[in-house]
Amino acid sequence: MIYVVAGTKHEADYWIINDISKRYLKDNKGYLKDNKAKMTDYTYVTNAQCLAGVENPHGVFIGNWMGRPDIKDIVETLMRSNANTALAKIYKELQ
Repeated sequence: MIYVVAGTKHEADYWIINDISKRYLKDNKGYLKDNKAKMTDYTYVTNAQCLAGVENPHGVFIGNWMGRPDIKDIVETLMRSNANTALAKIYKELQ
């Protein structure tokens, strides 16, 4: 599962569709990079509760994610489930 933290659902959907398209592109040998990519591989993070109980989540921050009123809650939830230096840096910037 790829968790997408975006400013809006529209931003998330746009990014997801583009990412799936890139995954379907052929590599330099003419093989599909990933022909199994689908929308259900992604989750738009609507709030921090979407991440509750998820161990070591993988995802992206895109668009106007810093403008979300709940971004500190989301980052704190991510930090509890994933010891990541990038998350610590993001959290520090939000202070």
